[in-house]
Amino acid sequence: MVNRILYTLPQRMPSPAGGVTVANRHVQHLLHLGYPVYLLPPNGVDLPLWLEQPAPVWQGPRHVIGVNDVVVFGEYSRKIYEYLSTNEQRAKSVYFCQNHFGLQAVRSPYGEDRLNPIISRKNTDCVMVVSHVSAVEVAHQVADVPIAVIPPEIADDQFRDQEKQKKIAYMPRKWPQVSEQILRRFRFRYPDHDDYEFIKIDGVSASRVASTLATAEIFLSLSRREGLGLPPLEAMASGCLVTGFDGEGGKDFATKDNGIWCPDGDVEACVEGLHQLCLNAKRRDRAYHHRRAAGFATAKRYGRHNFETKLTTFWQRFLTSHHL
Repeated sequence: MVNRILYTLPQRMPSPAGGVTVANRHVQHLLHLGYPVYLLPPNGVDLPLWLEQPAPVWQGPRHVIGVNDVVVFGEYSRKIYEYLSTNEQRAKSVYFCQNHFGLQAVRSPYGEDRLNPIISRKNTDCVMVVSHVSAVEVAHQVADVPIAVIPPEIADDQFRDQEKQKKIAYMPRKWPQVSEQILRRFRFRYPDHDDYEFIKIDGVSASRVASTLATAEIFLSLSRREGLGLPPLEAMASGCLVTGFDGEGGKDFATKDNGIWCPDGDVEACVEGLHQLCLNAKRRDRAYHHRRAAGFATAKRYGRHNFETKLTTFWQRFLTSHHL
């Protein structure tokens, strides 16, 4: 019988972060099923104010983690990892790799760039990833630990298609200079599309993201080095036409039907993609309706029902056998 399931959180959470939101959603669902599950931020760290509907935090002693506990940790959980790696009688553990580009790494403030020892059966019972792209990359580096794919959820009740306006939404955080080049070149080359307004989404709550995407006609995807990359999927769920980068992890869902996908960092391809989507939107042509329909169908695969089913199945199997 499991005592607690503890989802660890980073030391710093100053602005909205998808990884924290996903962990919070896991805990919410497992709590609904009756599991004794909690978020576990580092000592002295409060949950960020931007986190909407926060799940419960473990309020008891933190220095005692028993063999009947399960610790879900990430690359920011150095102290937890040291405990798991040095105790023969340790808690069960799941490495939650939300981005394979951070695999085997340790983030600041710990000042190290590699986990030591590396992830293995000695310290980890399973690696949980968010995409099949990540699963392949993890398998190249972690030979003896089972890997489970649990894609995150697109909230069906939050991301909705509303009456569209001539807006192009984008999130520049991971490609700031490239995004500026795209916008500048697009404005210069296609003055006929000056009626479209660029809407920057940066450092805002999930509900604000949803309300912006609901009325945007086009989404410029600036994904980069992603485990999966939720923003393009959220845009599809909101009825936006999508062009831009899949960020590698987005190869799990990016197709020629649901977007105009460009090589990473290719400014010219994005400019042309925006131009084509503006034409489609203005004409309401066959391509417009086809891309929207394909986008809705893609986003539906990441809806609440599928997410909850996969997460429930994972934990039922993990807690009974560890054989995934």
